[in-house]
Amino acid sequence: MFITLYVDRDCPYCQQVRWVLAEKNISYNLVELSLKKDKDFILSHSPYGALPILKERDKTFYDAKVIMYYLDERYPSPSLMPQYPVVRAKTRLALMRIERDWYTMMKLIETKSDRTEEAKEALKDSFTAIAPIFAESEFFMSDEMTLADGALAVLLHRLPSYGVILDKKNEVQKYADRMFVREAFQQSLLNKNKYKPAS
Repeated sequence: MFITLYVDRDCPYCQQVRWVLAEKNISYNLVELSLKKDKDFILSHSPYGALPILKERDKTFYDAKVIMYYLDERYPSPSLMPQYPVVRAKTRLALMRIERDWYTMMKLIETKSDRTEEAKEALKDSFTAIAPIFAESEFFMSDEMTLADGALAVLLHRLPSYGVILDKKNEVQKYADRMFVREAFQQSLLNKNKYKPAS
């Protein structure tokens, strides 16, 4: 086993990478770290002091998106990025939107500031407005699963814990249910509370 992934248990970006490894059925060694207790080790491998960190033999990578792009190119089957440049660029744009629009709101909720409730409502309203798009294809704006699906599924899975509940008939929730029951997504969860769709 040549890959070691260093993670923070609660980090959504770490879960994104675990999802990619699971979808590609790549064996790896998982090491959980504490951002406080293991600060020196983390800084020695990541100048930004953030996780995840991936080591493969003598190579070290940090930043979730960089790691995911590397894994998709290094282990091309199954591919999680489209083959054609235009569609590939659209997937990167989708990833950027997920990060800038929705993950930014998720971080505001986590800070429990005076903007928390506003962020909750904005996040719910955003997914309600975009719901029709999810009815058009099996995956997020694509007929094939991509890295954008992993990033989005990780976020959607956390919504209930933030008090953001989507209507069960919402196409976004239906999409989320499809993603959550996938074996790879189940493997990306470190806790024992595996997802079970509502009956």
